[in-house]
Amino acid sequence: MLILATPVRQLHLGQTDNGAMPKDTQLRQSYDTMTQGFGVGSNGPVLIAVSLSKPAQNDQTQLEKLQKQQQQQEQQTIQQETAKQQKKADQQIQQQAQQQQEQVDQEIQQQAQQQQEQADKSIDQQAGQLEDQVGPRGQAAIEQGADQQKAQENKKIAQQAQQQVEQQEKTSPQAAQVAQQEKFLKSKSSDPRLVNLRNKMQKTKGVDSVTLPLVNKKGDAAVYTVTPTTAPSSRTTEDLVRTLRDDVIPDATKGKQMSADVGGTTASYIDLAAEISSKLPLVIGIVLSLSFLILLIAFRSLLVPLKAVVMNTVSILAAFGVVTYAFDHDWSARLIGLEGAVPIVSFVPLMMFAVLFGLSMDYEVFLMTHVREHWKETGDPHEAVIHGLASTARVITSAAMIMVSVFLAFVVNGDPTIKQFGLGMAVAIGVDATVVRCLLVPAIMSLLGYAGWWMPGWLERVTPAFSIEGNEFFEEMEAASADPTDTRLTSETPAPETEELEEPAPEEYEEPPTKNPERPLPKRPRSPNSPASRLTEARTLPGSLPCEGSCPKSCWRSPFGLGAGVAWTIGSKNGKGLLHREVGA
Repeated sequence: MLILATPVRQLHLGQTDNGAMPKDTQLRQSYDTMTQGFGVGSNGPVLIAVSLSKPAQNDQTQLEKLQKQQQQQEQQTIQQETAKQQKKADQQIQQQAQQQQEQVDQEIQQQAQQQQEQADKSIDQQAGQLEDQVGPRGQAAIEQGADQQKAQENKKIAQQAQQQVEQQEKTSPQAAQVAQQEKFLKSKSSDPRLVNLRNKMQKTKGVDSVTLPLVNKKGDAAVYTVTPTTAPSSRTTEDLVRTLRDDVIPDATKGKQMSADVGGTTASYIDLAAEISSKLPLVIGIVLSLSFLILLIAFRSLLVPLKAVVMNTVSILAAFGVVTYAFDHDWSARLIGLEGAVPIVSFVPLMMFAVLFGLSMDYEVFLMTHVREHWKETGDPHEAVIHGLASTARVITSAAMIMVSVFLAFVVNGDPTIKQFGLGMAVAIGVDATVVRCLLVPAIMSLLGYAGWWMPGWLERVTPAFSIEGNEFFEEMEAASADPTDTRLTSETPAPETEELEEPAPEEYEEPPTKNPERPLPKRPRSPNSPASRLTEARTLPGSLPCEGSCPKSCWRSPFGLGAGVAWTIGSKNGKGLLHREVGA
């Protein structure tokens, strides 16, 4: 039992996510799609709710600064583009001028060669004239036309550069980013307090991304969505939530007229697990303490309820230990049908304790009631244990077998939560019904012997009488009815006083009279409905005869009340009150 309970030291309550579900379910498929597209943390984002006592306002200083920088960048971009286009145009114009000059030279050479073929003289004269007319004048015209074309091209290039810059500002990613930033600075989300909080959360270890704050119209509330880098069921995510609550958020909101809280589904499951973990020992302690008091009153013993509490605790710890080990290791989790280790769902141990306590206490009361009955009959504690175990063991183990079979069927289910509950309850009931109730409890009671039924005198006096099955109540009522001096069961209104009746000795009733109508009633007040009063009244009726057989001679039979032939067997035996059952005459 101690070996089974050892892993309970590593018990950590948490919450499973859809990543532990079977792959053929839509929950798992949706989980995998979110993981591939946005990261595993997107399956369990954390919400940060902010309350601002001073309404949020846009950051006007940053907005003006951004606009100034944007204007400067636009001017620089225009100048750079203009200079670049002008340089490119100058190069093109120079190339065109060189090409024109080369063409003119080639024409002059061709004309000169043609003139030389006709005549050397005419060629020389014509060549000289052509050179005088075309050469200098053509060169000046070419240069003048080139200057005019250059000025026109420069003007045209400047206009095109301006248009290109404006168009690029509207379509480029950088321009879009600047426009988005400008839009953000104009909104209330650009409040420096909210921006500072977002920056600090973004730098926290374990945070994948933080959205821009969504602020309401009044500006007194905002919300962030924080995406962790780990799965919702991971302990790293739990550490992140605690870090945000304990360190990051208090530091970012201190003295800034604002407060922030961590919420969302993931955080709520973490809080639930922490709350149950802290209160579970207290719940178990209170329930076991109350059960100790009830068993103390029921069995009139100090060690029997103490032993029951200890055995219940052992059964609970063994069940918790098996569940912890089975779901905390990969190889054991695969045997159960999971892909790997998963956390213990927070409410499973609490539900296991509630069901197990009811069943184990049922087995305990059933077993110890039979042991106590035989102990009262024989006074031998060892024989009482043997008799109680022999009469209850088969019933207990048969009922436990049924319950174990039912709970083992839960393990076939694909949901990890149902698997944990089914395996835990099957182990708990199996261990409690066999090892605890049929082995440890009888062994402890045998070792205790007479001490097992010991109870201090002062505690015996202050403890109220209580019977589990009611046998003590009926025995006490019968004894009180048979005792003529006991008026506890008589009516509060006494009957009229009558003369006291002398009871003759038993030997004087050898031949009782058949008629005694004038025999006076007893002087002692009795309820008219009490058996003793009815017996006395029966004696006064005609035909009253003493009972025969094993009944005392002081008993009488009479037709009174129940018809002829019915014997009233009320009397005294060995000086003690005795009430026999009504039998036929």
